[in-house]
Amino acid sequence: MIKRKLFIFFVIVFFIVIIAIIGIKIINDKITPLVINYSTGQMKRITSIIINRSINSDMLNKDDLDNLFMVSKDNNIVTISLDSIIVNKITDIISDACEDNLRLVE
Repeated sequence: MIKRKLFIFFVIVFFIVIIAIIGIKIINDKITPLVINYSTGQMKRITSIIINRSINSDMLNKDDLDNLFMVSKDNNIVTISLDSIIVNKITDIISDACEDNLRLVE
């Protein structure tokens, strides 16, 4: 009699554990896409904030921006080109600022 009660007890515990595992799996499958979508949206928001802060007014007030474009006029033909040295320098400043700000977020 005791063995039968013990057997029934273990069967009930086994089924409760199986039902709990299945329930957790179902809940996990439903919540995971929501968490991934939310975290992706937050990542995009934080990244845009970091980029905007990296391109700040201090960088935009530099004298390099005045010399960024080279304009040449030849009898009604106007050529506008970028000074690649200044473009590379500005790109380097912005990428360094973005990298520094990303490290601060970590």
